[in-house]
Amino acid sequence: MRLTSYNIALVRLKAGCCLSDMVGRMWQYMEEGDTENAQCVREKALILSGLIKTLCRWRPTIAEGYRRSATFTIDSGNYPIPFIAGQITINGIPVSKTSFMVLSGGNDDVFNGFAESVNCNTSSSDDIIQASASLLSGDITINAVYEGSLSPLDSITATGIIDAPGVTVSATTTEEVPFLGAVPKCLTDSQVLSIIGKIDELCGCNC
Repeated sequence: MRLTSYNIALVRLKAGCCLSDMVGRMWQYMEEGDTENAQCVREKALILSGLIKTLCRWRPTIAEGYRRSATFTIDSGNYPIPFIAGQITINGIPVSKTSFMVLSGGNDDVFNGFAESVNCNTSSSDDIIQASASLLSGDITINAVYEGSLSPLDSITATGIIDAPGVTVSATTTEEVPFLGAVPKCLTDSQVLSIIGKIDELCGCNC
């Protein structure tokens, strides 16, 4: 499996369901007076809980590649409120939530919504491309780090930022800059795969 934030979130979700089932069976065993099986399930549940928490520490790492960014500036006009914003993509790869809605406020609130949509996205592609957004002096900057396989990066587009009716937005894109030296955060990929295997083992073996 690809080790992305989205896929690991699915593993944690399924493991959480398994943990809930274990705890339910543990109480059932205790009510029936079956202390042996109750203790067995309790021990497995504690291990599973620890493995789930350990996965929360992992983030995908791009060890080497390139950096590039695009800054979007509102030249004139105002976004119509309420406003439904579209998805931000880089080389056609989504790096934000599918869409979001701004129900009140103005241009700053829309740009803040775009930034949150990028920074809070659970990506299914962040093993090859990772994005973050920042706001400064009314502008929004989308920063991208990506593997060499995506170089040269064609575009950083934002459906709804530029194409919204009643507002004119310009974009300034930086040149590609190579980078090297990122290290895994807390866990290596092989350690993550080992944890996933242990979770599958625990969830597939009942007391």
